Amino acid sequence: MDRAVIKGMRILLFLAVTALMLFGAGASFALAQDNQIQSIELLPSSSDETAGSSFSLSVMYTVGNADNTLTGIGIRIHFDSSKLQFTGFSNPFSNDLTAADSIAQDDTQDYDNDVSTDKYVGIAWASLGGDWPNEALPLELVQVGFGVNSQATSGVTPVNVSFSSVAAGYTGDATNATVSVSGGITTGSITGMVSYPEYSTGTIYIGAYMTSPPSGSPVSGTL
Repeated sequence: MDRAVIKGMRILLFLAVTALMLFGAGASFALAQDNQIQSIELLPSSSDETAGSSFSLSVMYTVGNADNTLTGIGIRIHFDSSKLQFTGFSNPFSNDLTAADSIAQDDTQDYDNDVSTDKYVGIAWASLGGDWPNEALPLELVQVGFGVNSQATSGVTPVNVSFSSVAAGYTGDATNATVSVSGGITTGSITGMVSYPEYSTGTIYIGAYMTSPPSGSPVSGTL
């Protein structure tokens, strides 16, 4: 075979192999980037709760590339304080736990981009050695306790997650939860005429109750 032809074939082969290596490396890099995600999931993702009750949500953690030797994570748990009250963190993962709120903070910055929530509590883990959590994934990081306000209006309310910190080169991804509240005050209206013929003077009080009026108690509420 002519030497010039052979040389040309070698050049084409070299270019083909080089292109394959470059594109293959690019695909591997993109895949690595896609997997560099620290994920938080609230469980159960939906629940039914009654006014005056209490419940907890599990905060589950995993990583897209299964790396359990990162530098930590910081999260905020957001909620609507007209319906829910934060009652505390329980059973936190203790390795490199650096901060945990005991009192809910005002969400003036709207970190979760949801105007229906107005409070949050934060919790964070940080490892100087970069070996966090050094446990099998997925891992339960903590349980978040809530009480349902006795005067909460019935309806669905969100519990959201935002991130205060993630490992370098990683992004945070959250799966939020919803809570369906029942048994509280149901908003509505009353129409028609109320007649009390036995009274010619005096004051009539009309109120709203969650169940039945307590005996001997004054009527209060708003319609």
